[in-house]
Amino acid sequence: MATSSVIWALLGVFALFLTLSSADNSHVLSYSPSDLHSQAKLVSLFDAWNMKHGKHYTAAQKLEKHKRFHIFRDNLMRIEAHNSKGSTFKLGLNRFADLTQDEFKQSRRLGLKLPSVKLGSLRRRSHFHHKSETPMVTAESLDWRTLGAVTPVKDQGMCGSCWAFSATGAIEGANAVATGNLVSVSEEELVTCSSESGCDGGLMDDAFEWVIDNGGIATEDNYPYLSYSGSSGACDTKIEEEEKAVSIDGYADVQPYSEAALLEAVAKQPVSVAIEASSWDLQLYVEGVYNGTCSSDPYDINHGVLLVGYGSENGVDYWIVKNSWGSSWGDSGFIRMIRNGSPFGICAIHSMSSYPIKNASSMPLVADL
Repeated sequence: MATSSVIWALLGVFALFLTLSSADNSHVLSYSPSDLHSQAKLVSLFDAWNMKHGKHYTAAQKLEKHKRFHIFRDNLMRIEAHNSKGSTFKLGLNRFADLTQDEFKQSRRLGLKLPSVKLGSLRRRSHFHHKSETPMVTAESLDWRTLGAVTPVKDQGMCGSCWAFSATGAIEGANAVATGNLVSVSEEELVTCSSESGCDGGLMDDAFEWVIDNGGIATEDNYPYLSYSGSSGACDTKIEEEEKAVSIDGYADVQPYSEAALLEAVAKQPVSVAIEASSWDLQLYVEGVYNGTCSSDPYDINHGVLLVGYGSENGVDYWIVKNSWGSSWGDSGFIRMIRNGSPFGICAIHSMSSYPIKNASSMPLVADL
């Protein structure tokens, strides 16, 4: 085995250990179906959920607490109704269990801006990734987390900066695949320096283009994320000008409305994708292969995430997606989404995808990893 392959194999074992040792849903409050029939138990459950998520209400906030309790109770009823009927995925009392669907939509947990050009007509810097004429041989499953190309889950907070987190994840992955070094890079630099809109949304391609024009991007440690509350500060021009920790050489847009093209792209590296993410069952998702009520209309996409692999479970094919809502959402911050063969894909995941290009003299092949 080549030296680079040995290094990657070791990285994979280490990353797999970290993934397996930390993958649990302890952040999801458990309950018994019998709790739904007792007001006292529901109140106790709500108090326990607030304590778990660090939420406190003063005496002056009595009405707000009462409102949140009723929303929490309604969500719990919907969760139980969904889980009791059987499905490929489960819902639970995660961090968003006290929000209505409309509140969740308005909470700035999203932040993707649709491009001004028609979807499917994107042609930017570098080249356009079409599905190969000769079918590419891909592994039956692939998880870039176990191959050392995915940083821990991050949290965009109340800032509409999903596009920045999706872009940094793709840049981190491209750099890891090309160099063997996994470096966490700065979303804050993108939010404060690359876009006038800051927390009001953006596009992953625009982020890639800025990093190329800037000659690189700073590390997370040197330019940490401070926009969690929804207010972005001024650009640190000194760091912007002096630190270029990770660079990219270009980027490519994946052929839209093609599951095969997206599969080929993610077989090479993690890929930025856009989805529609405001459905109530995605809000409350905790585990399993999601096949829910999100819109698959490409013009409804509103959230940038990172595609980090694919696989199958009990005959059901799925994508592995890294979100930016913290590790206390979903399956430790990740979601598996069904690969259903439709043109647009679940939640329109086939509609707008791209990845950065990082040149290296000896980029390892997936078959060697």
